[in-house]
Parts: sequence; structure tokens; C-alpha cells
Amino acid sequence: MSAANATQVGGSHYAGEYQHWDLVVRTELNYFEGQITKYVLRHRFKNGSQDLQKAAHFLEKYKEVYPQLTPKLRSVELERRQEVAKFSNSYAYTPRALSSTERRVLLLLCSRSRCDLSDLRAVQDCIEALIAEYEGSAPTGGYTNQDR
Repeated sequence: MSAANATQVGGSHYAGEYQHWDLVVRTELNYFEGQITKYVLRHRFKNGSQDLQKAAHFLEKYKEVYPQLTPKLRSVELERRQEVAKFSNSYAYTPRALSSTERRVLLLLCSRSRCDLSDLRAVQDCIEALIAEYEGSAPTGGYTNQDR
């Protein structure tokens, strides 16, 4: 485990040998993709619905600026899909295991050389579903409201 991965400042929502920032680096996510996936992946373990609202807000801005962004060459799709699988599997069978909706967000944003607008609409649908699910039931997994 890297020294940075062994340290958590302010909580334990990024616990693990393979963390979100490792996924961002290995799949070459842009700023918006990284922020969206960060908030979707941590919502059950940190700020709940507020994190999902932040993901939706970053997605809204991403869709606004999308036409202005220059596509960046990334690794081939298969390598990226394997990296998403590796990240997902690193939390399998633990309280941090990804839901199918969280995994879909990762696949939509991380698996291709560049998302298209239909991918972003699908991500929006996933985030809206997560918000509805979260607000309709109690937090799951190891969520701790750190504001209390």
C-alpha cells in the first residue's frame, strides 16, 4: 500500500489499498468525471444525499462545458474496463461493496476514451435513482453522519 493510501485525513470513507484516486489516475478521468465518481462512491460512507447532490451538480456543469472540452487520448477501452473491474472487486464482499447503480456510473464514466452526451444522461438517471433510494430509506453500510 502506498504511503498516501495508508493515511486518511478526516474520516475513513476512503479506506482501502485501492482508492478512488488510484482509479482516477489509472483510467485518466478528467476533473468532472473524477468529482462525479468520487461523490457517488463515497455517499454511503460520508455525507449521504448531500454527496449525491454534489455529484448531480458536477454533472450539470460537465454537461454545460462538454462541447468545449478537447477529447484526450486515453488507454484503450478494454484496459479501462479491467481497471474498473479491479476497483469494484477490491471492495466485493465487504460493507463497501458497490451497488449495481454505483458500478454503472463508474462504467459509464471510466470505460471509454470519451463519454458522449447520452452517457452523461444515463449517469444523471443513475444519480437521481441513488438520491431517491437514499432519501427513501435509511443509510446503508457503514455510513456515519459526521455532522452529528
